[in-house]
Amino acid sequence: MLCSICPKRQDLRPLVFCLRRRRMEQYYDYLIEQRRFLHQIPELAFQEFKTHAHILKEVQSLAHAEISQPTPTSLVVDFKSAKPGLRIGLRADIDGLPIQELARDQGFKSQHPGQMHACGHDVHAATLLACCRYLSEHFADIEGEIRCIFQHAEEVAQGGGKALVEAGVLDGLDILYAMHVDPTLPSGQIDIKAGANTTNTYTYTIEIEGQGGHAAKPHEANHPLTSVLAICQGIQAIAANHIPPQEVAVITNTVVQMGDLQAPNIIPQIAYLAGSIRTFEDQVTQQVIDALELLVKGVCQARQMSHQLNIIYDCPSVMNDPEVTNYVRALAQEVFTQEQVVERPPSMVGEDFAYMSRRVPACFVWLGIYNEICGAVYPLHHPKFTVDEAALAKGLDLMLRVALNKGSFLS
Repeated sequence: MLCSICPKRQDLRPLVFCLRRRRMEQYYDYLIEQRRFLHQIPELAFQEFKTHAHILKEVQSLAHAEISQPTPTSLVVDFKSAKPGLRIGLRADIDGLPIQELARDQGFKSQHPGQMHACGHDVHAATLLACCRYLSEHFADIEGEIRCIFQHAEEVAQGGGKALVEAGVLDGLDILYAMHVDPTLPSGQIDIKAGANTTNTYTYTIEIEGQGGHAAKPHEANHPLTSVLAICQGIQAIAANHIPPQEVAVITNTVVQMGDLQAPNIIPQIAYLAGSIRTFEDQVTQQVIDALELLVKGVCQARQMSHQLNIIYDCPSVMNDPEVTNYVRALAQEVFTQEQVVERPPSMVGEDFAYMSRRVPACFVWLGIYNEICGAVYPLHHPKFTVDEAALAKGLDLMLRVALNKGSFLS
């Protein structure tokens, strides 16, 4: 049977689906409009003032919306029904990254030099805004309470997720839901799994002090570069030499700083290294840290240099509650086909929704947006990152089903 509204689609269930699609189109259009606007004004963590002001302006126009501001750049919007029901939380992050956008200009490129939405937070915020509009205009459908959380500062350690937990934003919620776009997953698919979804994430910094001097007399100096090279090389072997092959560990050095491009005749006194450690198990994390400490100490002692190694705890892994996850998966199979609902291994990225998932039974899902036709082929945090906007409609549809408790969770 062909659908009169969507004649090219033969797999639709027909009139009921098409009527729902027609009713939802205005919200899809609004989502895209908001995503494109937010994409032009990316702001770094704790500096999301324009973004916050725009979101506030949009939700202030909504009926039934109770608005609060737990931190200077975050926002909470509550829809409270008189009908009994669950208290359901929906979360979206809103901050951007310190990246100069290099994606082709589609008419809504970043207007902030050196800043970009390269992690899809514009999509997340726009989806939640569209959800808020729908809930306002279909308030009679709500049972219980729905809390929409626009979270600041996800992209930094000890950022917005932890701050909102400490501010009591999650207190009293029965379940919590969040979505993240995934450029490694084909458009039209969604990844939903119980248990660990992301890694424990740590940052390390290393300061190495040698002896500075003149480039013409290296024998009178003690160049910290020799230690830097040995440490960087040794880091590459830590996972292979210290971690059992059935375990997972990633340690990546991302920062090397020393010297001055304006003074190439000077051997620097101090060098700096920094990078990231990612694991799923606390025991493995400690093994990596122990190996790093041993490496740095041994290298610097052998070269008669001093050092300081700092380990910074960024965030734990996101943990999806099995019961909530099964509930969300069942709802997803009403929006996606059974084959489109997949379960892939946990991601090695860090995500501060982890703090929230440790406080409230939660489900964090990955929405596929990879599509070669529209150029959505670049990874998160890439200067050419973009999304397949056609994939976002189903993301909104699923969020609304969770919000309205269409599966009657715990009923």
